[in-house]
Amino acid sequence: MKFSLFITSFLKSKGIYVFTSIVLTKLISFAISYIAIRLILKDTFGDITYANSIISFVVPFMGMGAFQGLIRFGARLKTEQQKYILFNYALKRGLILSVLLSFLLGAAIPFLTSNLPGSLFYFKILVFQIIGLTLFEFIKNYFRLIHKNHLYAIWDIIYYASLLLITILSIYFYGAYGYVFALVITPFIISIIIIIKYKLLKFTKTPLDASINLKSFWKYGLIVSAGAVSSQFLYGIDIVMLGNIIKDSGELASYKASGLIPFSLRFVPAIFITTDYIKFAENEKNRLYLSQYFLNYIKIFLPLSIIIIFFFYLTSSFWGVFFGDGYESVGDLIWIFSISISAGFILRIPLGNILTATDWAQINAYISIGSLILNIILNYILILEYGIWGAAWATAISMWVSGFITLIIFVLYLQKKTLKTQREQIY
Repeated sequence: MKFSLFITSFLKSKGIYVFTSIVLTKLISFAISYIAIRLILKDTFGDITYANSIISFVVPFMGMGAFQGLIRFGARLKTEQQKYILFNYALKRGLILSVLLSFLLGAAIPFLTSNLPGSLFYFKILVFQIIGLTLFEFIKNYFRLIHKNHLYAIWDIIYYASLLLITILSIYFYGAYGYVFALVITPFIISIIIIIKYKLLKFTKTPLDASINLKSFWKYGLIVSAGAVSSQFLYGIDIVMLGNIIKDSGELASYKASGLIPFSLRFVPAIFITTDYIKFAENEKNRLYLSQYFLNYIKIFLPLSIIIIFFFYLTSSFWGVFFGDGYESVGDLIWIFSISISAGFILRIPLGNILTATDWAQINAYISIGSLILNIILNYILILEYGIWGAAWATAISMWVSGFITLIIFVLYLQKKTLKTQREQIY
């Protein structure tokens, strides 16, 4: 695949809609966090950050992975009607499982907040965010599954724009309580509107396509979710460990602010990955397509990553002023985080998603779990010695180790597919 065809294919998949959506939603998401940082007391924002970080770890596991299985198994179905039936099956069961997950997490709240008791109240509210996000993620994945990326993009923009408006009003009238209320209620409102508008829920029982193996469906969802949870932990376990080791809400707020801009930039590779993920599943056995896709991807993101690292290094003194009083230390941390995300840009994000869309999803999950264990060990050692800077370097090291391991596994996957094809041609 030539580089020009790589770009043309992206555009034909209505990637421009996804591009517009992800850029706008990430800008809005940054604006929401920035408003919260500026208007909410630093220690209070640190408490909310701690609670929300734990919630974010559970989000990939919501519905016990049914929304992950929807993409993988739905991509194999030939008609939109078959995909709609699978969507309804997965949504109804996934929603029930998410409700149970919310209650289980709620029962653990006293234990999880013992070292930061200020986060207890916010945690009790935010735990219900899981249910609304479950609805919204299922809907977005269904739009991607039926190749309606424009609907995926439009409703994602509407969701984040609504969240921004509700956040501003809620913080103005109710402060920090209003902020967490906005995070919980917005996905519910938008999801219900979409379900009603497009009549997405069907209450009559309809048999699934015979090609769907339910045991494999749920097994895949659980495996991918376990990997996604581990990946999410990789980006946020440092906050949880900081909260339990240094027990300082103010330091947590500074750390969160430092990662806000670099990690928001993950939207850039997500533009391509979100648009083309269905193609990965459809071409899982096509070695040539997958290898050339990655090579064309690298032509964009290797130089971009180098530019980002140098940009944050040269502007490190500016960011303390940008975030305001009490956030003077964020500049150096932002530069360290830019090194972390470069590993995601170049290796972990593209290759991890490609492997997840294939029958090697389980191995990708193992990589995520192994990287998480490494990150925990490094965090424990480096936080005790260097505080928040140690946590930042632990994440950077873990991300690069994870990225190179993923690259090795991807090469092995391609080699296996080549050998299998050759044997099939011989026999």
